[in-house]
Amino acid sequence: MQALIENNLLTEAKQPLSETTQEWVKLLAEFCHHPALENVPPLPDKAIARDSIYRERE
Repeated sequence: MQALIENNLLTEAKQPLSETTQEWVKLLAEFCHHPALENVPPLPDKAIARDSIYRERE
């Protein structure tokens, strides 16, 4: 995961990661691997579908 983030950031920025970005990547990785998230199921597609998000605005 860290490599994916770094590769995408480097592609967009065309420069090495700053200290701030490296710290953010580290914190994100720690968050993603936190034991409290082990049993959390992924969101169903319907939950993040555009129609579900903007239904209340119609």
